[in-house]
Amino acid sequence: MSTTMTVACLPDSPESLSPSPSTHPANWSSLLKPLSAFPTPPDSIEADAWDVEIGTASAKKVVAQTISWQTPSITASANFLVTLLPPSCKAPRSSVIIPQILYRGQHLFTSYTISMAGCILDALSSKFCHTLLQHPTIPRIRQVSYLASAVHDGSFGELIIATTLLIATKFLNDRPPHNIHFATQVFDGAFSVDMLTIAERVILEDVNYRLGYLCAEGVVGEKLERLEKCIGEEKKKLLSGPTGLEELELELDFDDLEVIDDDDIVDESRMLAPFEMDEDFDFDDDDD
Repeated sequence: MSTTMTVACLPDSPESLSPSPSTHPANWSSLLKPLSAFPTPPDSIEADAWDVEIGTASAKKVVAQTISWQTPSITASANFLVTLLPPSCKAPRSSVIIPQILYRGQHLFTSYTISMAGCILDALSSKFCHTLLQHPTIPRIRQVSYLASAVHDGSFGELIIATTLLIATKFLNDRPPHNIHFATQVFDGAFSVDMLTIAERVILEDVNYRLGYLCAEGVVGEKLERLEKCIGEEKKKLLSGPTGLEELELELDFDDLEVIDDDDIVDESRMLAPFEMDEDFDFDDDDD
């Protein structure tokens, strides 16, 4: 005696929504396999692929951050400010700190702001570094330890350049950032808040607080033309060098690029279109 079992599918069940061939009992039984039938992946001895991918991405990010400030505009702006230091201040030995400061403060240090900082540097007295070192607001212990050595190793010039950028930013903005923001964020801890405050005070005293007179429209315009000329020369230098195009492409604005001829563009949707192959297709037959 044979027993026949009938399975009734409700209208909302997945079986009723599937095509009719898939509801055949033979098809359903072929899909049911125990978990033990699937292979178990071996334990990985090496590092996890996800960790390796994250490490690689982090390394690429670090490299990008390292070279992101090496652009013609930043390099030329740093050289422009260094050449305007007073004779008593030695040029910075490190060619990294000033460009990195300009890179981190791009939202504050426009070309006009950098030109105004150049005007302030140009107006400082020839013995300004000695005046700053002997200022009564500087404690004796700091005068002997840090500032005295800073005059000789060139970092004193970096402090003066950074302070003139700070003064120019404050002069041109109605609500400028506080010195704490400059010290921690823009200058990344290279100078303390006390050092910036003291240097700012001494610079303003040295120029007799005549920022409006020193930074008149014509004077700043002259420095701005000189700065733009330096940037143009730096770009030409990079273009003539072996890796000029690689460095210059960091400043390309890809939003301005447009496709001129789109005949060679392949329609990806057509490539992904489904197709059917005849079961009797013979790959070795040239006629097929």
